[in-house]
Parts: sequence; structure tokens; C-alpha cells
Amino acid sequence: MQEQTERSAITFVNIHLGPLPPWFFLHLLTCRSNPDIKFVYVLDNPAPDNAPSNVQFITMSVEELQLLATEKLGSTVQVDIPYKLCDLKPALGLILSEYLTDADFWVSADLDVFYGNIRKFLSEELLAEADVFHSLTYACGHFTMFRNNEYCNSLFMKTDAWKQIFADGKQHYRFDEVELERCIQLAEDSDGFQREALQIHASPVTAKQHEAWLSSFKEKYAIEPRKTLPPHLSGMCCWKNGTLFHGKSGKEVMYYHHDYKGRLWRFLLGLHQFRFKEPVSSFILDERQVAVYRSEPFLAALAYKILVGASAVFVLLSGCVMDLFRRVTPQDDHDPRTSLDDR
Repeated sequence: MQEQTERSAITFVNIHLGPLPPWFFLHLLTCRSNPDIKFVYVLDNPAPDNAPSNVQFITMSVEELQLLATEKLGSTVQVDIPYKLCDLKPALGLILSEYLTDADFWVSADLDVFYGNIRKFLSEELLAEADVFHSLTYACGHFTMFRNNEYCNSLFMKTDAWKQIFADGKQHYRFDEVELERCIQLAEDSDGFQREALQIHASPVTAKQHEAWLSSFKEKYAIEPRKTLPPHLSGMCCWKNGTLFHGKSGKEVMYYHHDYKGRLWRFLLGLHQFRFKEPVSSFILDERQVAVYRSEPFLAALAYKILVGASAVFVLLSGCVMDLFRRVTPQDDHDPRTSLDDR
């Protein structure tokens, strides 16, 4: 009988300040479905109850985080705004080194991410090909994976700007994308460094918007991406029993990155969290919300689309009726502060 090859140990890491988002219970569900992947989350709030055994929570105040990072990096680190944590992502291999002792690779990740079958996409054959992997044509904040060694963990130091940027706690510099990409390119040019870009995720961003954003990134930061990927997968995804599928193409993906800022689905998901008490086996992710359903996911998604369409029509008709009402209602030209008695 052929002996099974031992798998590389992979740890996802993230630091989060403030209350956990309302969809976090679903994020943890997708972590639970990857039992041989470890997740380490540093929080300044109490850890949630009934967390999966492969998720480790570390409670740490922002002051303690600053002291730890300053000690590990030998340079001042200041965090005055939550978004500053994104700048620190490339340095987490050093900052959180004591929690990564068993990891062969570590991943800087986000919390607005939902995972499918991670191992299916990060095979041992793939992991042997390079030392850094990312899911866009350049280094990105929601998935950049580093081989856990001294060279990769110190890669961000190839730019002289890191000390100044880490010391400025009041501004977010996009260090985890812009400066890290520059560092990787320097490593490729000087040391023959190898990295891979992977098409492993979907998001609400359309392929056209994605290309426009890449073009803007290239122009604004004067960085020429060295990797190319097929068109971005956009739109609805379905998670079912640990597997994540892109709705339009039917293609399996490793994760879905939902840019939640300014979207009402946070509120809708919060309601679903209280409504559905039984174990969740499937849910829908799209541009408006994350929703848990008892019925078959794609049938439920169709019903949801119809409901959203009907709601949009209702809002439109309500606006037309109100506009018509304003037009037919006589408008008085008197001072609104004048009482009827005064008139």
C-alpha cells in the first residue's frame, strides 16, 4: 500500500478590531468545513462561543498589539484606525510568529470571505512551485499566501518605506497590495524569486469593473502587473456542504470575497442569523446579501431575485405616485411660518 504524502500545514491569519460582523457565524462555518486548515484570529473583543476546533482566537488590545509588533519588528508600529491593520498584513509572519511555528505556509486573509474546499485548490504540487501565491494579478489583501520562512516573512522589508508607513498609525497606505507588489517584483528581479497568481475566487465586482480597477491601479501606482489571469468571476455563488460554486459558470471556487461596505445585506444577514437555528447546510452569496435558506439554494436565489425585482418596482411606483401627488397638490406661496389665524 502506497504511503500517503504528508500535507503542508497552512494557517490563515487576521487581526480584527471592534465587534465581529453579523455574518461571522457563516464565515466560521466555512472554516469548520476545512478541518485540516488552521485559522488564527486576533481580536480585541471576546471570542464567539462554539468556535470550530481549527480556529484559534487570541484576545489582544490595540495597545498590546502595538507593543508586540514594535518588539517583533524592531521599529515603531502605531495603529490609530482599524484600516491600518491592512498595512501590517505582510508583516504578520513576524508579528504572529509564535502562533505560526507549525505552519509551512501562512495566509493574510479577511473576515468578509467565505471558503469552499481550500485543499482542492492548494495542492502539494502547486505549493512546490513558488513561495508566494495570491488571487489577483498582483498581491492582494484578502488572499496572499507566504511560505513560512525568514526570507518570505521579511519580504516587505525590501522597501525602505516600511518603517515610516508602520509608524504612521493615522493613514492607510495599501501597503499589503501596493508596496508588497513592489517588494515581490524586486525579489523576482534580484533573487529569482517565484510567485504564482491563482484564479480561485469570485466576488460581486463585475469583470468590466475589475479590469477598470486594475487599469486604475496600474496608472495610479505605476506598477505593471507581471501575472495574467482569466476574466474575473462575478456574481452569485452558492455554498453547500463545504463546496462553493459560482452561479453563472457552475465553476467551483475556493472562496468568495464580499465587499460589504455600504450594503444592506449586513442587516438582512443579521435577521437570518436569529431566524435559522438548525445547522446550516447551504447559503447564497450575491451582490446584495448573504442569505441562508432551507430550500435548494438556487431555487431560493431565484425566489430572492424575484422578490428584489418586485421591491424595486414597488419603490419606483411609490416614487412616481408621490411625484404626481406633489404636482396636483396646490402650492401656497405664503410663509410657512404664518399661522392660519394670521392669514
